[in-house]
Amino acid sequence: MKINIHLLHQYPQYIPRLAQIWQEVLGERWLPGIPLKNIEKRFQDHLNTETLPLTYVALENMTPVGMVSLRVTDGVRPDLTPWLGSLVVDTAYQGLGVGKSLVKKAEEKVREMGFEKLYLLTFDTTLEGWYGQMQWSKIGYDQLQGKLVTLMSLELSKSFKNV
Repeated sequence: MKINIHLLHQYPQYIPRLAQIWQEVLGERWLPGIPLKNIEKRFQDHLNTETLPLTYVALENMTPVGMVSLRVTDGVRPDLTPWLGSLVVDTAYQGLGVGKSLVKKAEEKVREMGFEKLYLLTFDTTLEGWYGQMQWSKIGYDQLQGKLVTLMSLELSKSFKNV
């Protein structure tokens, strides 16, 4: 399996499929009721290359299998920036390293942009350990749309690129 990661800017035609993956993997469980068209619209705003928000897409044989976004904010703690968000991988590709590759690509980008820290939130407490393997640290909790979320941060000088 060969996965290539590119900016969504290069492949906007994949937004409908990526919106479906987002809805299947994240939305239905944690943020139900968001119409697919709203999800697609959100990612239309992520077609940047050098400014936030932007999104990376993981492709296998030109088929989108996952994505990750970088944003100025992700709905909580506007004093912290930038945020890694919308990390989703098609269920058929989970457990194969696609998610870690997407996170690494996002880390490289924010490091290039001059940031020293990166933040994320997760609804799923079981993911704390997964992110911890990549040197992310829990920094607290918050609420997003009435649900408890775990906040995590990464010192980019300590990211798993250097481990």
